[in-house]
Amino acid sequence: MAYWLLQTAIDERDREIITTALKAENTKWKNVKLRPFTQNVQGLPNNYKELPVVLYGSVNFARWGKKKNLPGVWWNDNFNFEVQREIFKEHMLNYDSEIHMWGNIPHFDGERFIRPVDDGKAFAGEIISSEKLVGWQDRIQYFSGDTQIPVTTKIQISPIKRIFREYRFFIVNKEVVTGSMYNEDNKLIRRPLESQDDAVVEFTQKMVDIWTPDIVSVIDIAVLEDTYDMKIIEFNNANASGIYRSDVRALVKAINEVL
Repeated sequence: MAYWLLQTAIDERDREIITTALKAENTKWKNVKLRPFTQNVQGLPNNYKELPVVLYGSVNFARWGKKKNLPGVWWNDNFNFEVQREIFKEHMLNYDSEIHMWGNIPHFDGERFIRPVDDGKAFAGEIISSEKLVGWQDRIQYFSGDTQIPVTTKIQISPIKRIFREYRFFIVNKEVVTGSMYNEDNKLIRRPLESQDDAVVEFTQKMVDIWTPDIVSVIDIAVLEDTYDMKIIEFNNANASGIYRSDVRALVKAINEVL
């Protein structure tokens, strides 16, 4: 049975949902605090390194758990757009992305979607013009000091796609365990899965049958506006991904069984 460590920084609503699910599955947990700008976690059980712990919180919390080699942290070099594009090709939403270094992005016309190639969350995906990007780079260089984005960070740049709906699914042992819609017509609309989403669930299961980056992961799926084609947006680390309106009890049960 897993032992969950919940970072105090997570949203209070999400904390209530997760702890309710943990109680329902008779799973122990503890709230812990990651001190800002440090690798110092407060409130850990004395024997946490000997427990089958699962972490849930921020990217920095997951990064801390990975450094400690904890069993319930699923994050590796497969959480990378270039790795995923090589496998899924045109099934990726941004298969047509160009890859450039942060310090050497060429000028482009109009607006493009940009984000880091890996899942380290140097910054979130952004729609931006070339001119605004240059200003952003200059501001980061000037204000961020030691936390600035390294010039060698790989960035994907792609044409903007018109998306009707976006979904998030949690994958455990190559099975779609639960999921949620989280965006419709560019509005944050979060709801549980319904029968109308069955085709999206089926598509997602076909994709994860092909490959997943780790035994536990998150996959985001887009339904395009004009054609209703379904595409993989990206795979993400489950330890630091929002739950939206997913069935968290089903997720807790599946992860407990893995550990």
